Amino acid sequence: MSQVPPFEKPRVLIIHPTASTCRLIRESLEHFCDAEVETCPDAQRGFELALQRRHQLFIFSLQLPLMGGPLLYEMIGTAYSFCHEGTRTPPGIIYLA
Repeated sequence: MSQVPPFEKPRVLIIHPTASTCRLIRESLEHFCDAEVETCPDAQRGFELALQRRHQLFIFSLQLPLMGGPLLYEMIGTAYSFCHEGTRTPPGIIYLA
């Protein structure tokens, strides 16, 4: 008899400089979608987190310290397939103003 693999929670990465915004989105996703959520206030650490683990969704601020969200997503897109074998593109993105 084969075992069914356990359900894997969707993983979401939020990069936003405002802690209260990160907390609100994180708590909503964790409670209503049963998602695993990582948060980060800056682009540099967010880039590292994005490449360390596979995510199903990114939520980025348009304006981040050091660089904007669209540029960060472009940089992640360039490196994502090299860090996550079998993946050609990074996950979908939602930008927050």
